[in-house]
Amino acid sequence: MRAERATPDAIIAPITIAGDIAIAGWTFGFEAARVFLRNGPEGWRAGLISNDSLLLPSTLVSLGMSRRDSTPFLAEVRAQEAALGPDFSARFDAFGRTAYPQAPPEASNNSAPR
Repeated sequence: MRAERATPDAIIAPITIAGDIAIAGWTFGFEAARVFLRNGPEGWRAGLISNDSLLLPSTLVSLGMSRRDSTPFLAEVRAQEAALGPDFSARFDAFGRTAYPQAPPEASNNSAPR
């Protein structure tokens, strides 16, 4: 994530993993968000960057996780964030948009979001 977002000094915590899906907190300076990651042939890649909307079961279902699996996974995400203190969650929640990282130039001939 540091390399993809060109932020080598970013804090990446907490990280919650379930199979080939993860949600990580990303903090850089005054900006913070949650990042949805998927592990594929090229390794872990950011699928979207968002706020508390990433903690909705419907969001994870739309990203390919089953509703049954999303409930315990999201409980673990919330527990890990709570362990870091309320300031972390509040900063992630304040991220004002949902952003879709662009595919690397070698992955396609256009700049369609992944």
